[in-house]
Amino acid sequence: MTKFCTKCGTSLRSDDKFCPECGAKVTDDNGIKVFQDDKGGLVFEVPEGTSVEISDVRPEKK
Repeated sequence: MTKFCTKCGTSLRSDDKFCPECGAKVTDDNGIKVFQDDKGGLVFEVPEGTSVEISDVRPEKK
């Protein structure tokens, strides 16, 4: 399963420690899972009681 950045949605390699697009730290301990559905959309699975801010704006490249 391909991993995606929980901050900007960029596709990640399995060994990425930081998102190559926005620089967010890649962690597996927050319980949030992001994957693509069969139509190419991103699906977020979030633990109950957790709030997540999702934006369709990509951060500027530096």
